[in-house]
Amino acid sequence: MQDRIHIDRIHIDHVHSLAICTEIGDRLREMLSKDQSELPASIEDRLNRLRELEVHSPSIVPPMEQRWFVRK
Repeated sequence: MQDRIHIDRIHIDHVHSLAICTEIGDRLREMLSKDQSELPASIEDRLNRLRELEVHSPSIVPPMEQRWFVRK
């Protein structure tokens, strides 16, 4: 015979659910801001290089008038 795990479900409304999510987000933000350290120099250099390349690269997104899904 299989053992069954009994889980009591808690039903909460949208307001309380949002409050819980907000509190979790606030606590995570606080924890993560303390843990942030500087990136290694090699990664920082690569990110800077990507930023430089992005400025000089053409967009791959076609203009609005050339998009097939635009309604006229």
